[in-house]
Amino acid sequence: ENARFKYLEGSVHRPSSHYTNISNVNLRFSQENEPIKVSSKFIAVACDGAGGQVGIIRRDSPGRVPTKLPTIVHGSTVISIEFDPFDPNIIATAGSDGKLHMWHIPDTELNEETSFDLVEYICVTADRIHQVRFHPWAKGVVAVLVTDAEEQAIFVYHGLMLHFIVGKTKDGIHSFAWSPDGECIALTTKKSRQLQVYDPRTQDLLAKGPSMDSIRPCRIAWIDNNRICLAGFGSGSQRQIKVYNVDDLSKPIAMATIDVGPGLLVPLVDPDCGIIYLDDRGSRLTHPFEIVGDKLFALPKLEAAQPGLGLAMIPKKYVDVSHCEIDLFYRLNTQSVEPIGFRVPRKRPEYFQDDIFIVTCDTETPSVDPVAWIGGARAMPSMVSLCPPGMTPLSQAPPETIKRHTFEVKVEKPVDNTKDAINAMLSRVESSNDGSSNSHSGTGANNDENSSDSDWDD
Repeated sequence: ENARFKYLEGSVHRPSSHYTNISNVNLRFSQENEPIKVSSKFIAVACDGAGGQVGIIRRDSPGRVPTKLPTIVHGSTVISIEFDPFDPNIIATAGSDGKLHMWHIPDTELNEETSFDLVEYICVTADRIHQVRFHPWAKGVVAVLVTDAEEQAIFVYHGLMLHFIVGKTKDGIHSFAWSPDGECIALTTKKSRQLQVYDPRTQDLLAKGPSMDSIRPCRIAWIDNNRICLAGFGSGSQRQIKVYNVDDLSKPIAMATIDVGPGLLVPLVDPDCGIIYLDDRGSRLTHPFEIVGDKLFALPKLEAAQPGLGLAMIPKKYVDVSHCEIDLFYRLNTQSVEPIGFRVPRKRPEYFQDDIFIVTCDTETPSVDPVAWIGGARAMPSMVSLCPPGMTPLSQAPPETIKRHTFEVKVEKPVDNTKDAINAMLSRVESSNDGSSNSHSGTGANNDENSSDSDWDD
């Protein structure tokens, strides 16, 4: 099997779509999380400032942002930022004070006087919060990675109530992620260097196996309900990506070594296309890989103009399908946010490419009641087509007419100069004969005259 997207092209969008003049980006944001998050309406950026600040930018207002960004002030150093997947106006901030706040962002024009309403407040009963992840289908269900005494665990909340405690360990936890169907939680441990998969409702350990070879930071992401991707370090500071099958975590089904370096790799996955994007924190590169069966294929890398601090992926329904753009990201630099698109060149781009833009899950619509999910119900995601109105799918397009180009070739007949050469030769011969005959006739006349004169003298 070969890579379908070997001609993938990544590019930074035009400068007029950038968000510039961001003066107080938090350059010391926790390596456990991303300093930028995006929803369909807003972009959130971790900022420097007293009380833990998060700057909010309207996504539909690119250009030069105000000198003083409208900011949410958490009250302590912000550790994690996350948008509610089902409400683009709700954002969660977790602080070093062990509190999780849910804020509402108004749809009005944003300025430094804008106030943000606190709509939910969860006081996590632990010493420290590390990461926050919303359930992919049950609204209001959120998982929080915490440290409590000398142990780390994942607390699953609905509203203010703690329902489940998952993966409690003294080995430490690098990162965790919900499975795409919301039925499992996968995590990686630090000291024991294990990849573990849990059922959050029963807290049962479903599978485990070795993760990365190093205890250095490791990030996790699900490709689909059966495969998990890890990005981290091997021996000797080798940066690697590994793909595991949940049915057998004893060894990876595919792996690749990127290079040797200190930078953290953060995986972001397009499940429809099977593409894993590795954000190279602190550098200018983004490394895409395509997973086909049990093989990883390296795709063309994107190199931006400036080193990046973080990358955020927007839901697929907001990509520009008319230009065959399959994924859209927002990249944070020291003073700006720039959109980055990945597109696939196609022969007939005027048609909707329904072979790569398949019917996809509507990730912005909850598909299971949170109380029902806690009781054991499974999510039934709704599907949505990405085909814009008035655009014809490629599968319904008329056959392409093959234009045959004909060229008229003029063959010049060879010119036969033999006859002209013979005629020229004959004309020269005739002219020479005429000259010799004239000279002979003149001499004979003179002789006759001389002889006649002599005869008369006698």
